Amino acid sequence: MLRALTSAALWTAAALACRAEEALPESPPSKKAVAACVRSIAKEGWAEWTKAPERVPKGEFWCAGDPSVVKDGALYRMYFTGVNPSRGGACAIVQATSKDALKWEFPATGKKVKGLAIDGEDGTWDHAAETCFALQKDGETWLYYCGYGKAGWQTPGNPGRLGLATSKDGVNFKKSSDKPILRPTPRSYDANSIFSPCVLKEGDEYVMIYCGHAWHADDKPGYACILGATSKDGINWTKRKTPVLLPMPDVAWARESVAEASLMKGRDGKFYLFFTGLVFKPKETYAIGIARSDTPFGPWDVNPEPIVEPSGRAGAFDETRIIAPGVFADGDTVRLWYHGFASDNTISMGCVESRWPLRGPAEGGEKK
Repeated sequence: MLRALTSAALWTAAALACRAEEALPESPPSKKAVAACVRSIAKEGWAEWTKAPERVPKGEFWCAGDPSVVKDGALYRMYFTGVNPSRGGACAIVQATSKDALKWEFPATGKKVKGLAIDGEDGTWDHAAETCFALQKDGETWLYYCGYGKAGWQTPGNPGRLGLATSKDGVNFKKSSDKPILRPTPRSYDANSIFSPCVLKEGDEYVMIYCGHAWHADDKPGYACILGATSKDGINWTKRKTPVLLPMPDVAWARESVAEASLMKGRDGKFYLFFTGLVFKPKETYAIGIARSDTPFGPWDVNPEPIVEPSGRAGAFDETRIIAPGVFADGDTVRLWYHGFASDNTISMGCVESRWPLRGPAEGGEKK
């Protein structure tokens, strides 16, 4: 998400603002809960990823992130979060198109800003919209997104919730309802907000992973984790009671929170989870990692080393932090788009790529 997770102070402020009854997951998660999510942690056998040197164009949007990419015939379509300059900087869903997944253009959509796909509306639950996921379903493009009110993301009484919009041409979208399709559950792992959905069709049902946010109200920041849900129609969802992935004390860069994620079924029939790992103290560190499982909800074999890290180069668009993977497999090539933070906190998107297999036969390592 564009405005989330930019400082430990923000988390502390949210924790102080939440009522005690709103967020009761264990903090930190128990060893038993983490072990239920993680099958093994081992660095052997994972593929290397190569980072493109240039950022993805942002069009008229001064910030751009949370990418999701689909292929529509010969055309690639990217949907992402942008800050709409025509609405006082409110987040909105933007689209870009490409013939090669490298050079992107912004189509006219009949809205005030070129490339704008879904805009929020004043006075509604989705005044702002961000962290979308595009699913091609029955000849249409379904766009899941997080919305929140004008007061700002995740403020008390103003949680992030999931909405849905659909399009027959991939360009012009109509919201499926004036109400959210998925809401936070009090006293749970997503008590404060639901963000960053990712949806796959698996067998006769749809599976979703998403990022849940919960904090305790005892002056301690809580954490984000990855949660799951299932649906028969892609609209009505049943949440899983147990997390998909929790912060992992044995993975240094993901020990405090795991957040925005993307899920993909590989050609080997296994599920690959690309996720954001977060550390706030003593220094903020955000990076992207990978895990693999036989099911879409784990347990996971986790690579203990991140596959995408901040460049650290002075003046680079991803100098300080990297979050929010969006993954697309195209033949033998797997591309992962992400958004990075510059030293001035402006946000731009970048891309890394790898090739199948994403993990080879050397899969030794200590079982957890």
